[in-house]
Formats: sequence, C-alpha cells, structure tokens
Amino acid sequence: ASCLSETVSMALLTAERELVDEPFIDRVLQQLAGDESLHARLGWVFLSECWEATDGAVREPLQAYLPAAFGSFERQMLEAMPLGDAPDDVRAEAAQLGFSESERSREILYDTVEDVILPQLDDIGLEATEAWNDRRRPASERETSVLR
Repeated sequence: ASCLSETVSMALLTAERELVDEPFIDRVLQQLAGDESLHARLGWVFLSECWEATDGAVREPLQAYLPAAFGSFERQMLEAMPLGDAPDDVRAEAAQLGFSESERSREILYDTVEDVILPQLDDIGLEATEAWNDRRRPASERETSVLR
C-alpha cells in the first residue's frame, strides 16, 4: 500500500510546495514530504525484499488481487480530489497556501501511477500495467483460477 499512496503523496506534496508562498506552510510541506519520502522508500524496499522471498503460492493471489487493489486506490484518491469550481479569489489564496486544484492533482496521480509506480511493479515481476488497465473491469470478468 505504501508503494502506491506514499509515492503519489510525494508527487502531490512536491507540486504543492511549488505553489506555496507562505514560509511556514512551506516548512510544514517540506517536513511532510520528508516523511512521505521515507515511507515510500520503505514500502518499495519492503516489497522488493518480500517479493524475492515469495513463491507462486503468494504471488498468484497477489497478482489476481492487484486490479481490485488499483481500483480501490483510484476511487479513494479521486474522492479526496473532488472536482468543482471555486471563485478565482479563493483559488488564488488556496494556491498560495499550497493547495493545488483537483484537476492538477488528478493529473499528478495518473502521471505518477503510469510513470513511476507501474514500471517499478512491472520490474519486480508483477503484471502491474495489465492490472491497472483491468482495474475498472468487473471482478467476474477478470477472475482467475486463483480466485475461484
């Protein structure tokens, strides 16, 4: 889970720090980014170490679950990024405090998943890109023998 959420959080915090004008808020975002960076790295190292120590009995169910995990992750992230129009003065003030607009946050989410997360998961041996592409298909259409 931290491979996904913390990696995306890092990308979002980086974008927010580029917007912020308030020094105190910038320091808070810097501290949060440091924490998220540590959590993301820990998740990737943990996954890599555990993956090497597992066999098909663990890998197959994880692979089968991955589309559902991606779908849940995407839904939760999008719920935290609701679309809507705010008055220009509110948007400008929010940007100075480091709030990015939901449209931009959603772009960052998808860019991070596609450019950072999927390649790393694919590299360790998970079929992550395929699972990401299947995340919105009904479970009954993507079930494998592992889930039956």
